[in-house]
Amino acid sequence: EFQAAKEALSAASAMLRSCCDVVVELDAKGTILSAARDLGAFLVRGPDQCLTGCVFEDLISHEADRSTFRTQLQTPKADDVGLAEAIHVRMRDANDNTLRVELLWFRFWHLPDQAHYMVGLREFSDVVSA
Repeated sequence: EFQAAKEALSAASAMLRSCCDVVVELDAKGTILSAARDLGAFLVRGPDQCLTGCVFEDLISHEADRSTFRTQLQTPKADDVGLAEAIHVRMRDANDNTLRVELLWFRFWHLPDQAHYMVGLREFSDVVSA
């Protein structure tokens, strides 16, 4: 059972990586668990910036977007069948440019009682600038 769960997580992560610019793992509180150097590069902060321990929603530039992300991340789904979630948010890069980003994520169980999230980001340019 453990091996099957590990393989399913690996397959789902690979799918996310194939369609996203960056993929990061978050704990149940939304804290980034790895160095996320590719996310640092995506936000033009440089590949040497370590984001371990940063709260992911703090990287989202608009409060309404942060609130939507927080709510969706923390709201348990009644049927919890492992479906991916998706929202559009705005983030700022190190040059103060607004990036319109689509977030795709799914929840998985790191341990029986520890929810984690795999979150993919991809630039979303099909929106007219406001």
